[in-house]
Amino acid sequence: MRLAFFMAFLGLFCFNESTAQVSMSPRGTVSQIIDGTTITVDYARPRLRDREKLFGGQIFWGHIWTPGANDATTIEFDKDIKIQDVPVPAGKYSMWMVHKKGDWEVILDPKWDQFHWPEPKRPEDGYFFWVTPDTMATPKETLTFEFPRLENFGADLQMHFDTRLVTMNIKVPPSIDLVVTKEQAKPYLHTFKATLLETEWNKEPYDYDLNFTYDNGELSAGIVWSKGADASPVRFLQKTDQVFYMAFFKGDELLNTDDALFEFMLDKDGMAESFEWRSPEDELMMGGVRTN
Repeated sequence: MRLAFFMAFLGLFCFNESTAQVSMSPRGTVSQIIDGTTITVDYARPRLRDREKLFGGQIFWGHIWTPGANDATTIEFDKDIKIQDVPVPAGKYSMWMVHKKGDWEVILDPKWDQFHWPEPKRPEDGYFFWVTPDTMATPKETLTFEFPRLENFGADLQMHFDTRLVTMNIKVPPSIDLVVTKEQAKPYLHTFKATLLETEWNKEPYDYDLNFTYDNGELSAGIVWSKGADASPVRFLQKTDQVFYMAFFKGDELLNTDDALFEFMLDKDGMAESFEWRSPEDELMMGGVRTN
């Protein structure tokens, strides 16, 4: 009886591709770049093939299972990230799940080159987090990983098989420094006479005073987006020497940076004497000269 069960289990999740002409669970990959961080999942893709009661049956409760077949599913990323708010260093890991009737435990093992059977031991140097599966999802015939939701600095990675849908939230480190030092900000702490030029989105040119200030790691200025409007405070983050992004935050969270860039010209004393604000297509949208 035990041998029959074992062979049935291997029939679902194991197929020796070195001797087979047809793969029962062909390999697949999905990859996503998020603000310069590349995340790749490599996995075999078993199919239901009319099987019933997969989870809690052929994939039995409480055991460690790789979400795939044959060689263990792997996840690789080239920078340190967080998954479900758990910090995980850059590297390549085999992925395992412990199925329960409530939340599931996900295990990332630095030993990535493994076969799915026999069931591995819990790694002492692994990374562990919990997920809440959707157990009433639309049935999925073939096991699938995908990135259905993207943010500027994060994404959701989903595993979907049969009626089980597991979502893992990933956060990546911003590729730009969110803090401007006092020394970096010093050349730009002036007031400029700014002229917003006529462009496709601004039909009426106008002038205003643009004052740059610094406080606790933040270089800021009040931007007037339309003639007669009040100034809106905007933070600036340094891209390279004399070149800055406009950055938009919600509290301490960076939401996005503008693709247009501020470039400052310095005088002989190293102080900003003028600037240009140009679109990604290098269209001049605003210029300014120092007044103080």
